Amino acid sequence: VDATLDIFDQCTTNLLPIPSKLHYIFNLRTIVRVIKGILLVNSSLISNEEDFIKLWFHEMNRELNDRFNSNEDRKWFHEKMTKPVKTHFKVSWETINKDDFLMFNEFADGSQRYHEIQMNPEQVLNACNSTLEEHNKDATKTIDIVLFHEAIEHLSSLSRLFTMQRGHALLVGVKSSGRKSLSRLALHMASIDPFEIAITRTYGFTEWREDIKNLMKQCGVQDIATGFIITDVQIIMQQQLEDLSNLMINCEIPRLFERDEMEAIKAELAQAEMVMDADYEQMFKERCRRNLHVILVFSPYGQIFKDSMLSFPSIRNETTIDWFLPWSRDALESVATATIRKSSTEPPNVIKSIVSVCVKIHKSV
Repeated sequence: VDATLDIFDQCTTNLLPIPSKLHYIFNLRTIVRVIKGILLVNSSLISNEEDFIKLWFHEMNRELNDRFNSNEDRKWFHEKMTKPVKTHFKVSWETINKDDFLMFNEFADGSQRYHEIQMNPEQVLNACNSTLEEHNKDATKTIDIVLFHEAIEHLSSLSRLFTMQRGHALLVGVKSSGRKSLSRLALHMASIDPFEIAITRTYGFTEWREDIKNLMKQCGVQDIATGFIITDVQIIMQQQLEDLSNLMINCEIPRLFERDEMEAIKAELAQAEMVMDADYEQMFKERCRRNLHVILVFSPYGQIFKDSMLSFPSIRNETTIDWFLPWSRDALESVATATIRKSSTEPPNVIKSIVSVCVKIHKSV
């Protein structure tokens, strides 16, 4: 607790919100989510103090480090994180994490239990690629994405949120950074159904509310775990942000259902569950809270992101922010190689040269 508060105080003192970093606001909910993340791991899997330190370090990174939008801030945070390990736990972080690789999730080894992954990065990448191939074999809507180590880090962060009850995500990055595809893959790994809306020319408040009603019925009546993916392009009115805020706060939107609609929902639940003296309206609300995960996919340069940070603080407070930094050279090479191989029969050395030129041009623009 002392180590967590120490880091929290340093962040609130040194990383202040400015126009380019409107989301640099930390509060008690941040600490609560760190604790919730720690509690995801069964105590039987924590055999010694070093295991707990790794878990604490990982959860602090997921809640704080992932939101920073510059490599300088992330480097500063890592340096600050290593000091409390020595101060409060009396050990060196380098001694504990010798491999410089730390990941907790429940999908890499197929165990479906949130714990530290003992595989190396290449093995984790291969496991994720296998899952992606299996999904695309059976899915009507395939996920067209090339996975690499940085993408797996984001995938693991999303998986962590979907393990939590009321785990919501705000993914911030430029277009084509893989935010939506990774969300869909993470939902598939967690056996959660994706839910998306389709914007048309005539789409308005009435259509939006109908979509939200269908979402709530899927979570509350059908009792299906659901991930609601919505991008900033699909937000065309302020009322949507207000409704999303309410969904994340307590999963209730005032005056969403008319009285006769709620009575129909209660009757449908009563017919399906047949529980004596049950409060079916409360059952509906509890199921919605348990089953719903909201995934916001925003661009850092859009007005929607600024409005949500300034006018709807609950969006910032109730979500775990994952900022997608520009991909590294290795990531760009992975994507370019996979893309060129699909449409080229050139030998590997030629493809490697083409990839090198493509990456150099991309980095220099």
